Amino acid sequence: MKAGAIRGNGFYGALSYVFGDSKGAEIVAGNMSGTNPLQLSAEFGISRNKRPSIIKPVSHSWLRLPDNETIPAEKFSEVANAYVERMGFSDAHQWVAVSHSDTNGQHIHIVASRIGLNGQLWNGRWEYFSAMRVASDLEKQFGLTITKTFEEAQRDKKQATKNEMEKALREGRAPIRQQLQQLIDEALNEPQSVFAFIERLKASGVIAIPNVASTGRLNGMAFQLEGITFKGSQLGKGYSLKQLLEKGVSYEQATESGELIRCTNQIKKALSQNRSRNSESSATNLVEHQRANDTGYKAEHSGEPKSNQAIPEVQQNPGPQQEAPASDNAEARAGDFEKHAVDHNLSLRAGYRRWRALDELLSNQGGVVSSMSYQYKMKELQKQFDAIQADKYELIISNPNNYQAPKRHVYSEEQLSDKMAGLMQLSSKGYVLQIAPRREGYFQFCIGDLSQRQIDKLEAQGYMPSLTQQLATNDFEVVFSVPLYGLELSQESLNDFAENFANHIGGEIQQGYHLSGFRHYGNFLTKILHLSALCCEKALGLVKKMVADKEAPQPKPKMTISNKLYRELKRREQDNSRDLGL
Repeated sequence: MKAGAIRGNGFYGALSYVFGDSKGAEIVAGNMSGTNPLQLSAEFGISRNKRPSIIKPVSHSWLRLPDNETIPAEKFSEVANAYVERMGFSDAHQWVAVSHSDTNGQHIHIVASRIGLNGQLWNGRWEYFSAMRVASDLEKQFGLTITKTFEEAQRDKKQATKNEMEKALREGRAPIRQQLQQLIDEALNEPQSVFAFIERLKASGVIAIPNVASTGRLNGMAFQLEGITFKGSQLGKGYSLKQLLEKGVSYEQATESGELIRCTNQIKKALSQNRSRNSESSATNLVEHQRANDTGYKAEHSGEPKSNQAIPEVQQNPGPQQEAPASDNAEARAGDFEKHAVDHNLSLRAGYRRWRALDELLSNQGGVVSSMSYQYKMKELQKQFDAIQADKYELIISNPNNYQAPKRHVYSEEQLSDKMAGLMQLSSKGYVLQIAPRREGYFQFCIGDLSQRQIDKLEAQGYMPSLTQQLATNDFEVVFSVPLYGLELSQESLNDFAENFANHIGGEIQQGYHLSGFRHYGNFLTKILHLSALCCEKALGLVKKMVADKEAPQPKPKMTISNKLYRELKRREQDNSRDLGL
């Protein structure tokens, strides 16, 4: 059973999609009385009004059965109730489950309010991954078809290497390996012949290269994108020939072998021609580069000195210890250049083999990868220390695979640095690592779930976070450090300020910031985008305004009286006036 979850701004928009025409929509579960988007959105408005500052109060989940499986509405109702409970929603949270019986397979949508009727906010983190894991548990609980778990599906895909990830970070895009996996997955969304599969990939910019024997036997496929080629086995088990055939790619050797051989030869011929053109271009560039750096080339061949270059003084009868100028021996220098390049390449290969040997040794001992990765993460950690400048750091270790409370430990900079090897081991096992800074005389808070647009808006408004990081393609977080300068404020008041500020900019308060250089969501390495050791003057101004508002004398409330009491007081006043003869 496939599953997913997202957050949204408006209930009516989500409900309008769920109840859209031609979807065969039917309410199968929930704790609400409405039967259409208008009625339900009005009901959801009750809980939304409890916390109007929450920007994204909508939780929208979906559970989809395999194409060949259907269950009655009553059973889907039980599944929906179990899902909501396992995801951590309480009885105070409004929700409705709507089933669809369209051609895309039987599935349900669950729209819930993150705000309880008691004002309690559901702060589910990693809900997309949690939804997939809960769905796997529900398959076993209700006897549904067992599909691959998220972890099993990921095992079918080989992860990008460290070098590929670092190159992708420099270029600001996904690694080629991951791009190929995604494009191939998209091309496999329906049964098709091997020729149609090749053409669909070609339309996406991917060159599929069949490995076909002279007998017509298809042994596998390789895939090329932007000049980089991966065998199917290098992309993962899910891209082997066996898996491709199971996912709908068909090939009849008896009738299609001749056509496939011709197709493969054409592909290889085109690739060979491209390589030849690229090689000629590279060779030309290399010759031009060598000529440009050859100080004597122009003088040797034209008899004139190179521009902006003095004519070398030619010595008569040079002594045995003297060498001819370099310009007199361009061929020898080219030979030295080639020898140096070969020696350098051999040295790099030897160093790479030594690094791989160390890496494998550490991995066999249960450690996590290399000294290169260790040094990189240590540098990133020090950058965070320099920007945050906290006295203590609370390490928060969470396991998204279960629902237990995170473990917390408080360390100094030095102590936390000493734990780097252990942190790398925890990260490799799927744990999420966050840091909550503690600095005397400062209020430091973290805000996550920000988009690139919100980050740009923060910068345009003049806010200066101490730390800005990117966690995924469009997922960012910031850390603010605000000096209190002796201001008397309770922690509760500061927490309310942080939550209101986070809602104002469209984010969510986080318990801490993530460690840079670690993977927290899929294969994306958390990346530092901006550092500042200065405090945010604009955020400080907001805190001072909050203090001033609290200290300002409150106006006395105007007294109001009822009409009946007013008439009685007026009558007594008139009676007193008559008694006094007025």
